[in-house]
Amino acid sequence: MFARISLCALLCLSMPAAAQDQGPDAELVDALFDAAGFEANLANLRGAALAEWQGTQDDLYPEAVPPVWTDAMEAATEPAQIVADFRRGFVTVPFSPEDMETAIAALQTPFGQRLTEIGQTISTRLAEAENLQGAFAGAELTNDPRVIAADRVLDLRGSIETHFAFLRASEQAYYLGLNGDPLEQTELPASVADDLSAYMADWESYFEDIQDDVTLSYRQMFFLVTDGFTSDEVDNWVTRAEQPWAQAFEDAFQAGYREAYRQSMYRLGQAVAAGHAPAEDDGG
Repeated sequence: MFARISLCALLCLSMPAAAQDQGPDAELVDALFDAAGFEANLANLRGAALAEWQGTQDDLYPEAVPPVWTDAMEAATEPAQIVADFRRGFVTVPFSPEDMETAIAALQTPFGQRLTEIGQTISTRLAEAENLQGAFAGAELTNDPRVIAADRVLDLRGSIETHFAFLRASEQAYYLGLNGDPLEQTELPASVADDLSAYMADWESYFEDIQDDVTLSYRQMFFLVTDGFTSDEVDNWVTRAEQPWAQAFEDAFQAGYREAYRQSMYRLGQAVAAGHAPAEDDGG
């Protein structure tokens, strides 16, 4: 749980994938993925999924880990599958060829490359930031332009809402996998829907408890993004986030990330269920 929360909060900016037949703009999507350097985000996603599986493994098998679990863990986080799941989610968001071309050009500028690099290393930057909380609190008291800019970009991206939507989708997928219910269905049977609602009620209470902490973490992280920026670069960062192509890019990225993690969590639920299924009576 906490690995997912931390990783989702850290992926604030921006995976090359092999060319696939996924619509008429497949090559353009490939070019966009390459320009955005998504490979670092997928590596982070796989790392978080593996950490989640490892934590579950330690809880379920404190002594000997059965080979079937190890096999399931490797299958659930197979890199090519994560790429496919990410891409499938990414292309569900309306993203015109014109906006994609604009995004590619913007990502290839020095400033775009700088933002991409920051996004890919933000977890390290946060770990190494000295007195980030104090610096942010002091800047907030004086209405520092960097705080205003961070809050503006945070609002434009809907990052808090996206964060909790990601967590809900992950937990719902885990539950469905655990209970042997199909992940893709337009309407759940009443009994399944009721049980899922009861399962999610505890999570919703937890989400409410952490809302303020998550919001503050995002504000501090976005504040850190602009560390060392000139005032013009801070303004450019906000202006960039306001563009239609940037909003489409962010929505598509989050849709891809959510789908990849949702599928992984579903496979985790299936593996947990299979590992704890009662042994069949062999009649002996």
